[in-house]
Amino acid sequence: MANTIKIGKDTVAELVYTLRYDNAEGDIIEQVDEKEPMTALMGHDVMLEVLERNLQGLQAGDHFEFIIGEGEGYGEYDEEKVVTVPQAELMAEVPKNDAPEIQEGDIIPVEDMDGVEYQAVVLKKEDGKVTLDFNHPLAGETLHFMGKVLSVRKATQQEIDAEVQAGEESRIKE
Repeated sequence: MANTIKIGKDTVAELVYTLRYDNAEGDIIEQVDEKEPMTALMGHDVMLEVLERNLQGLQAGDHFEFIIGEGEGYGEYDEEKVVTVPQAELMAEVPKNDAPEIQEGDIIPVEDMDGVEYQAVVLKKEDGKVTLDFNHPLAGETLHFMGKVLSVRKATQQEIDAEVQAGEESRIKE
């Protein structure tokens, strides 16, 4: 009988899934199909901890379905992460010729005083001011995952080393 590998630390899983708001009937947030499955190194903080925890022990061919509770995936929605700034201040660092027209709903990069870059959603733009939301777009949401494990294999040392190095580089930037 073949040795079947299960999802665990230092494995690479190939998945297809549908992510919805709330439950199996909720609006679709993301759909990943077999044409372009998601491939992830497990056990190295590549994906949400709660997602990875729910996939532990599954093997190729297994189906999964679970709910990630409100705020458990991307944190609680924090009103303090919604700020209003003068548009001129926001655009001060952008050369006039390159200044894009900011629209409500846009996701824009914003640097703080230390040069750290964050993503913000433009909620409102009026009277020369822009209201930005620095919460993750799925913060405070209940998420429903349903899918299938296509394959699981042991990760190569090269894959593990590359992920460790990428993780160290991102921590240096923080």
